[in-house]
Amino acid sequence: MLFCCVPISVFSVEGDTITTTLINGTELKGSKKTFDVFARNADGEKISSSVTLNGESVACTWDDTEKTSYTLQFTQEGENEIIITAGNAIETYIINYAKAEAGESIGYATFTVELFTLGLGYLIEPVKIELFEGENAAQSLINAIESYGFTTDYTGNPTSGFYLSGIEGVAGIVDVTANFPDYVLTALEENGMYPEYERYDENWIGEFDYSYGSGWMYSINSVFPNVGFADYYLGDGDVLRTQFTLSYGSDIGGGYMGTAYYEVNNRDSLTALIAEVNSNGLVGETDISQAYEQAITTVQKLNATAEEISAAYNNLYNALYGSFCEHTDCEWKTVTEPTFEDDGKKEYICSCGETVKEEIILKLILGDSDRDGNITVSDLSMVRSYLLNGTAFEDNQKKCSDLIADNIIDARDLVCLKKNLAN
Repeated sequence: MLFCCVPISVFSVEGDTITTTLINGTELKGSKKTFDVFARNADGEKISSSVTLNGESVACTWDDTEKTSYTLQFTQEGENEIIITAGNAIETYIINYAKAEAGESIGYATFTVELFTLGLGYLIEPVKIELFEGENAAQSLINAIESYGFTTDYTGNPTSGFYLSGIEGVAGIVDVTANFPDYVLTALEENGMYPEYERYDENWIGEFDYSYGSGWMYSINSVFPNVGFADYYLGDGDVLRTQFTLSYGSDIGGGYMGTAYYEVNNRDSLTALIAEVNSNGLVGETDISQAYEQAITTVQKLNATAEEISAAYNNLYNALYGSFCEHTDCEWKTVTEPTFEDDGKKEYICSCGETVKEEIILKLILGDSDRDGNITVSDLSMVRSYLLNGTAFEDNQKKCSDLIADNIIDARDLVCLKKNLAN
């Protein structure tokens, strides 16, 4: 079982699909939230999308052939409605915003600096970093890297046009002599990239080291954003991985237009779990050390299978928190009742407290007795059976069947439904 830190939601209507990195019901203290929209038609081709926040249009931050990014600016405390439209598909999210003052803590993100393509593991192992209101991803990145004694070298500035070109101060702290993994080296050579084993400055690692296609890239929740660090705003629970690439991202799963030399599976949940160990000083614990070492070995292997990553996650989680719950004792609970205006929601909740899955409860439609979203002869048959045979109706079925609106389902409702069908 592999848990994804930040799930991606998908919504589809008549072949058009909307996939986003937003999570419905999220509670935020930060006033800005950056997210991605992947909109496709039935043929898998990208289509245009639009976003509104509380009825006001939100301009896209950046648009490319794969996705469109947006940054929400919250001013209204409490519930905020985000509506995403693409073709025939429409998706609605509710984000709960609790205003934080400038400089106030808004949560924690997992942070790493990785040298996996060089076979050197981490420059900075996974840790939890605190996020602050008004701080963008570039500022979070600089603060995190420099807290470890390194210096960041960049073009632009932390609030505009930021690009991390290199990290200085590595000499005497960490050995960054390349030891390319065989699968990385083979993939590079097969694609016309022949990396060198030397870099220009022993105290610096960054762009053009080892390869003309090298440099620093970042992913947030396993998505490589199409905007710069300065235009991205992190939220509580995000996983920010700063990764060294030798081939414009194709060796780490983030190549141009999604190209990759090999399958790079999602390892954010495992990365976040390792950060829990590191940030709480548990690395040396006897019961955890073996599982921790397995996790470190697995997470650094870029071509690790999903099964390998899942096994390492489960093993480390078990060492930290005990055995997994198998979710055998679950029940459906209605979280939001449907109305005649809006859908409701129910969740399949385990006795351990985890929500295993959730489903939409279709909004109420007068005359839709069988609750399938349409008014047909099937509804007429159900009302007739209710009146003649005493067929049991749920509360929502009763509400939909009470066409006369007198809180009683009788022959008058049946006649009214017949007239509606006749029309």
